[in-house]
Amino acid sequence: MQTVDKEKEAIDIAREKNWEAVKRKHEEASKKEEAEATIVRPKLRKVEKRLVPVLEVLSVDELMETNTYQRFNKLIESVFETIDDDIIITDEMEGPDIPEDVLLPRYQLQELCSEAAKLKNLGAMEAIPADKLVRLLNILEKNIRAAE
Repeated sequence: MQTVDKEKEAIDIAREKNWEAVKRKHEEASKKEEAEATIVRPKLRKVEKRLVPVLEVLSVDELMETNTYQRFNKLIESVFETIDDDIIITDEMEGPDIPEDVLLPRYQLQELCSEAAKLKNLGAMEAIPADKLVRLLNILEKNIRAAE
C-alpha cells in the first residue's frame, strides 16, 4: 500500500510541476503579448516650410523691354543667321551625317542656356514665338546628336 501511496504522491508532484511549468509559459506569453500590444508612437519632427519668394509676373510688353528677352532674341537670330536657310534639317541626320554648318560653337550654346534659364525664372518662356523655339530646338537636337 505504501508503494501505491508513494506512486500517487509522485504522480501528484509531477502534475504540480507540470502545471507550474504550463502556468509559467502562459504568463511569459501574456507578458510578450502585452509588450507587443503597447503602442509605439513615431518620433515627430518639426518641419519648417521655407517660403519661396514670389516673383511678379511681367506683362508681355514689359517683358519685351527687358534686356534678357532682347539678348535671347538676338542670340536666336544670330543662330538662325549662321545656319543657312538652304540646309533643311531632317530627322534622318545622325552623327557624321550632320553638316558642320548646323553645329554651333560652345560659347553660343552656353549663352543660349544662361539666357533661357533667366527667362524661365521670369516665367516668360511663353512670350517667345513657338515657331522660333521649334526651329531652335531642332538645331539644338542636331548639335546634341553630333556631340554623342
